[in-house]
Amino acid sequence: MTKGEIMKKLTVGQFTDSLFPIIDGVGYVAQNYSYWINEKYGTAYVIGPEAPKYVETDPQIIRFPTIPIPGFAPYRCGVPQLGEFRRRLDAIDFDIVHVQSPFISASEAKRVAKRTGVPIVATFQSKYRDDFSRMFNSKMIVNGAIKNIVRFYNKVDEVWSPNEGTAATLHEYGYEKDVKIIPNGTDMRPLTDTERTERRAVIRRKHHLKDDDFVLMYVGQHRFEKNLKLVIDSLHSLGQKGCDVRAIFIGTGPDEQELKELVQSYNLDRKVIFAGVVKDRNLLQSYFSCADSLVFPSLYDMSSLTMKEAASCSVPTIVVEGSTTSDGIIDEKNGFLIQNNIESLVSKVMYMHQNRQMVKSAGQGALQSVYLSWDAIVDDVYKGYIDLIERKTGKTCSK
Repeated sequence: MTKGEIMKKLTVGQFTDSLFPIIDGVGYVAQNYSYWINEKYGTAYVIGPEAPKYVETDPQIIRFPTIPIPGFAPYRCGVPQLGEFRRRLDAIDFDIVHVQSPFISASEAKRVAKRTGVPIVATFQSKYRDDFSRMFNSKMIVNGAIKNIVRFYNKVDEVWSPNEGTAATLHEYGYEKDVKIIPNGTDMRPLTDTERTERRAVIRRKHHLKDDDFVLMYVGQHRFEKNLKLVIDSLHSLGQKGCDVRAIFIGTGPDEQELKELVQSYNLDRKVIFAGVVKDRNLLQSYFSCADSLVFPSLYDMSSLTMKEAASCSVPTIVVEGSTTSDGIIDEKNGFLIQNNIESLVSKVMYMHQNRQMVKSAGQGALQSVYLSWDAIVDDVYKGYIDLIERKTGKTCSK
């Protein structure tokens, strides 16, 4: 885009199989793409599943009917053929459609793209083989499901991914074409030192934490796939070694009760706080400010939005070296790297506990190199849309 050039305002559809009130990274990506496109580059709609007892009031969020998926709550299976959903969707004159997850919403995006001839882009951002392996006790079924996913990505006009590690996973599944890297971001603005200090004090008072307590925080779904047993086992080991560390877990999930029982079995009730779901984004940022470090040892996740959220508060993250989420993390510079075992996490936390200034310095590094705003990222998203539209239609999008 050259200076002074007036570019086309786009009408974009963001298609996702998870959407608020489900707290899910893919849903957040779709909603933030939509929000910032609306702010800067045109009109965007989010297309996703209905949720029980949740009444949608935003006219630019179009929800399809759903039914429960046994054993996979809170996620639900879409039934877009029912009700008025398709009538509302087909009344929109899209310039491009963007798929954020390759399931029911993707089938609707494909239907729209085929009917209207507009380009379709799809982002790959989850380890679906892990999900299917948990759902089905059959390698044949899992392999078949992965083949269907690769078949979908092969049929779209362009595939995006938030980082190189995630793109590599899709290639491991059998996808052979190029993948464009568009990172994820956060809607949280960077806090000043004064703001961070004030917010830290408020949350610490709320949970009866002292100013010099060393606090780790986890934010996300409470599932064992997130490697959370490693965190709790390590907290137990730290206590046995006389290293006083507190932890706050934010979120919920199918394994929450078992995690709480594990905490109780280790007599860690006074050191581990389960704060539940924090839907207020301003309050969530205050919680990040309260922590000395985020701990995110997941080998399952492809791109952690919470790492960028923590970085907005100059808080670094502990990740497993070699995991997809460790992309771009330099040990002690903008985060902390561990091996996937208790001894490594315990050793790292003890080192951090004894070197608080170094932890603060790594937090500043995270602010400089891990933090990315959706405001900035959507500029590249828009350029990517324009490029794809022009290549597919052969028409220029500048006025």
